[in-house]
Amino acid sequence: MTLALMIVLCRIVFPTCLVDLSLLFGKEKSTLSVIFNEMIEKIYIKFYSVLKFDYCQFRESNLLRFSQAIRERSPAMHCVGFIDGTFNKIARLIVDQEGAYNSHYQGHGLKYQTVVIPDGITSSIMRLDSSRNHDMCMYCKSQLDVMMCIAFDFTSINGPCYYLYGDPAYTTSDHMMIPFRRQTADEQELAINKSMSAVQISIEHKFAE
Repeated sequence: MTLALMIVLCRIVFPTCLVDLSLLFGKEKSTLSVIFNEMIEKIYIKFYSVLKFDYCQFRESNLLRFSQAIRERSPAMHCVGFIDGTFNKIARLIVDQEGAYNSHYQGHGLKYQTVVIPDGITSSIMRLDSSRNHDMCMYCKSQLDVMMCIAFDFTSINGPCYYLYGDPAYTTSDHMMIPFRRQTADEQELAINKSMSAVQISIEHKFAE
Protein backbone atom coordinates (compact mmCIF):
# COMPACT_ATOMS: atom_id res chain seq x y z
CA MET A 1 0.00 0.00 0.00
CA THR A 2 2.86 2.38 0.81
CA LEU A 3 4.50 1.72 -2.54
CA ALA A 4 1.18 2.27 -4.34
CA LEU A 5 0.72 5.62 -2.58
CA MET A 6 4.27 6.63 -3.51
CA ILE A 7 3.49 5.86 -7.16
CA VAL A 8 0.37 8.05 -7.03
CA LEU A 9 2.15 10.95 -5.34
CA CYS A 10 5.11 10.73 -7.70
CA ARG A 11 2.80 10.86 -10.71
CA ILE A 12 0.66 13.81 -9.59
CA VAL A 13 3.27 16.00 -7.90
CA PHE A 14 4.71 16.96 -11.28
CA PRO A 15 4.04 16.00 -14.94
CA THR A 16 5.60 12.61 -15.54
CA CYS A 17 5.14 9.66 -17.92
CA LEU A 18 4.64 6.02 -17.05
CA VAL A 19 7.94 5.19 -18.70
CA ASP A 20 9.70 7.47 -16.17
CA LEU A 21 7.91 5.76 -13.29
CA SER A 22 8.84 2.39 -14.75
CA LEU A 23 12.51 3.26 -14.53
CA LEU A 24 12.08 4.61 -10.99
CA PHE A 25 10.00 1.79 -9.49
CA GLY A 26 11.14 -1.12 -11.69
CA LYS A 27 7.63 -2.11 -12.80
CA GLU A 28 5.91 -2.43 -16.19
CA LYS A 29 3.97 0.57 -17.49
CA SER A 30 0.73 -1.42 -17.60
CA THR A 31 1.18 -2.43 -13.94
CA LEU A 32 1.84 1.15 -12.89
CA SER A 33 -1.26 2.32 -14.75
CA VAL A 34 -3.46 -0.21 -12.93
CA ILE A 35 -1.94 0.72 -9.56
CA PHE A 36 -2.44 4.44 -10.17
CA ASN A 37 -6.07 4.13 -11.31
CA GLU A 38 -7.07 1.81 -8.47
CA MET A 39 -5.41 3.99 -5.83
CA ILE A 40 -7.09 7.13 -7.15
CA GLU A 41 -10.45 5.34 -6.92
CA LYS A 42 -9.76 4.21 -3.35
CA ILE A 43 -8.70 7.71 -2.29
CA TYR A 44 -11.82 9.21 -3.88
CA ILE A 45 -14.15 6.74 -2.16
CA LYS A 46 -12.51 7.30 1.24
CA PHE A 47 -12.42 11.11 1.09
CA TYR A 48 -15.46 11.89 -1.09
CA SER A 49 -17.46 13.51 1.73
CA VAL A 50 -14.54 15.79 2.66
CA LEU A 51 -13.97 16.75 -0.97
CA LYS A 52 -17.65 17.70 -1.26
CA PHE A 53 -17.66 19.89 1.86
CA ASP A 54 -15.17 19.76 4.72
CA TYR A 55 -17.27 20.40 7.84
CA CYS A 56 -14.19 19.96 10.03
CA GLN A 57 -12.43 22.75 8.15
CA PHE A 58 -15.47 24.99 8.74
CA ARG A 59 -15.81 24.46 12.48
CA GLU A 60 -16.70 27.57 14.50
CA SER A 61 -13.17 28.43 15.66
CA ASN A 62 -11.86 28.28 12.10
CA LEU A 63 -14.75 30.36 10.75
CA LEU A 64 -13.84 33.13 13.19
CA ARG A 65 -10.18 32.91 12.16
CA PHE A 66 -10.99 32.97 8.44
CA SER A 67 -13.32 35.96 8.78
CA GLN A 68 -10.72 37.88 10.79
CA ALA A 69 -8.06 37.19 8.16
CA ILE A 70 -10.28 38.58 5.39
CA ARG A 71 -11.40 41.46 7.62
CA GLU A 72 -7.77 42.59 7.89
CA ARG A 73 -7.75 43.31 4.14
CA SER A 74 -11.37 44.29 3.50
CA PRO A 75 -14.26 46.06 5.27
CA ALA A 76 -16.47 43.00 4.63
CA MET A 77 -17.47 41.20 7.83
CA HIS A 78 -18.06 37.46 8.38
CA CYS A 79 -16.74 36.36 4.98
CA VAL A 80 -14.88 33.05 5.38
CA GLY A 81 -13.92 32.02 1.84
CA PHE A 82 -14.37 32.32 -1.88
CA ILE A 83 -16.36 30.33 -4.41
CA ASP A 84 -15.93 30.09 -8.16
CA GLY A 85 -16.31 27.74 -11.08
CA THR A 86 -13.56 26.74 -13.48
CA PHE A 87 -13.41 24.91 -16.80
CA ASN A 88 -10.56 22.54 -17.64
CA LYS A 89 -10.28 21.63 -21.30
CA ILE A 90 -9.84 17.97 -22.26
CA ALA A 91 -9.50 16.03 -25.50
CA ARG A 92 -12.72 15.47 -27.43
CA LEU A 93 -14.52 12.40 -26.11
CA ILE A 94 -15.48 9.37 -28.17
CA VAL A 95 -18.87 9.19 -26.42
CA ASP A 96 -21.06 11.91 -24.87
CA GLN A 97 -19.26 14.69 -26.73
CA GLU A 98 -22.23 17.02 -26.36
CA GLY A 99 -22.27 16.72 -22.55
CA ALA A 100 -18.62 17.74 -22.35
CA TYR A 101 -18.80 20.59 -24.88
CA ASN A 102 -19.02 24.17 -23.63
CA SER A 103 -19.87 26.79 -26.26
CA HIS A 104 -18.59 29.64 -24.08
CA TYR A 105 -15.09 28.15 -23.97
CA GLN A 106 -15.36 26.71 -27.48
CA GLY A 107 -14.14 23.28 -26.47
CA HIS A 108 -14.66 20.06 -24.53
CA GLY A 109 -13.81 19.95 -20.86
CA LEU A 110 -14.78 19.38 -17.24
CA LYS A 111 -16.34 22.09 -15.10
CA TYR A 112 -15.71 22.31 -11.37
CA GLN A 113 -17.05 24.35 -8.47
CA THR A 114 -14.50 25.13 -5.77
CA VAL A 115 -14.48 26.79 -2.36
CA VAL A 116 -11.12 28.13 -1.16
CA ILE A 117 -10.44 29.52 2.31
CA PRO A 118 -7.99 32.38 3.08
CA ASP A 119 -5.02 30.07 3.76
CA GLY A 120 -5.32 28.65 0.25
CA ILE A 121 -6.78 25.26 1.20
CA THR A 122 -9.56 23.88 -1.01
CA SER A 123 -12.44 23.02 1.33
CA SER A 124 -14.94 21.94 -1.30
CA ILE A 125 -14.59 20.78 -4.88
CA MET A 126 -17.42 19.31 -6.94
CA ARG A 127 -17.98 18.39 -10.56
CA LEU A 128 -21.41 17.87 -12.08
CA ASP A 129 -22.24 15.60 -15.02
CA SER A 130 -22.62 18.36 -17.60
CA SER A 131 -19.91 20.88 -18.47
CA ARG A 132 -22.47 23.28 -19.92
CA ASN A 133 -23.87 24.39 -16.56
CA HIS A 134 -23.68 28.05 -15.57
CA ASP A 135 -21.88 28.69 -12.24
CA MET A 136 -25.16 29.47 -10.46
CA CYS A 137 -26.74 26.34 -11.91
CA MET A 138 -23.82 24.29 -10.57
CA TYR A 139 -24.23 25.95 -7.18
CA CYS A 140 -27.93 25.04 -6.97
CA LYS A 141 -27.44 21.46 -8.14
CA SER A 142 -24.55 20.89 -5.73
CA GLN A 143 -26.79 21.80 -2.73
CA LEU A 144 -23.88 23.68 -1.25
CA ASP A 145 -26.31 26.19 0.26
CA VAL A 146 -27.78 23.43 2.46
CA MET A 147 -24.32 22.48 3.75
CA MET A 148 -23.42 26.13 4.39
CA CYS A 149 -26.67 26.65 6.29
CA ILE A 150 -25.62 23.88 8.67
CA ALA A 151 -22.03 25.06 9.09
CA PHE A 152 -22.24 28.85 8.76
CA ASP A 153 -25.44 29.95 10.54
CA PHE A 154 -25.08 30.81 14.23
CA THR A 155 -27.98 33.27 14.42
CA SER A 156 -29.99 30.88 16.64
CA ILE A 157 -27.45 31.53 19.44
CA ASN A 158 -27.13 35.24 18.64
CA GLY A 159 -24.01 34.65 16.60
CA PRO A 160 -23.13 35.72 13.06
CA CYS A 161 -24.13 34.16 9.77
CA TYR A 162 -20.95 33.57 7.79
CA TYR A 163 -20.85 33.58 4.01
CA LEU A 164 -18.72 33.01 0.90
CA TYR A 165 -17.76 35.63 -1.66
CA GLY A 166 -18.36 34.93 -5.34
CA ASP A 167 -18.38 36.74 -8.65
CA PRO A 168 -21.52 38.33 -10.21
CA ALA A 169 -22.48 34.96 -11.74
CA TYR A 170 -23.90 34.01 -8.33
CA THR A 171 -26.94 35.36 -6.47
CA THR A 172 -26.83 37.13 -3.12
CA SER A 173 -28.18 35.12 -0.18
CA ASP A 174 -27.59 34.67 3.55
CA HIS A 175 -24.52 32.58 2.75
CA MET A 176 -23.35 34.29 -0.44
CA MET A 177 -22.02 37.77 -1.13
CA ILE A 178 -21.28 39.14 -4.60
CA PRO A 179 -19.86 42.49 -5.75
CA PHE A 180 -22.13 45.52 -5.47
CA ARG A 181 -23.49 46.85 -8.75
CA ARG A 182 -21.18 49.64 -9.87
CA GLN A 183 -24.09 51.71 -11.22
CA THR A 184 -25.82 51.97 -7.83
CA ALA A 185 -22.97 51.42 -5.34
CA ASP A 186 -21.82 54.18 -2.97
CA GLU A 187 -18.18 54.90 -2.13
CA GLN A 188 -18.04 52.41 0.74
CA GLU A 189 -19.52 49.62 -1.39
CA LEU A 190 -17.08 50.36 -4.22
CA ALA A 191 -14.24 50.18 -1.69
CA ILE A 192 -15.49 46.76 -0.57
CA ASN A 193 -15.61 45.61 -4.21
CA LYS A 194 -12.03 46.71 -4.78
CA SER A 195 -10.63 45.19 -1.60
CA MET A 196 -12.49 41.89 -2.04
CA SER A 197 -11.31 41.62 -5.63
CA ALA A 198 -7.73 41.76 -4.40
CA VAL A 199 -8.35 39.09 -1.75
CA GLN A 200 -10.39 36.85 -4.06
CA ILE A 201 -7.39 36.33 -6.33
CA SER A 202 -6.40 33.44 -4.04
CA ILE A 203 -8.98 31.20 -5.67
CA GLU A 204 -7.58 31.98 -9.13
CA HIS A 205 -4.14 30.95 -7.87
CA LYS A 206 -5.66 27.68 -6.70
CA PHE A 207 -7.16 27.06 -10.14
CA ALA A 208 -3.74 27.69 -11.68
CA GLU A 209 -2.28 24.99 -9.45
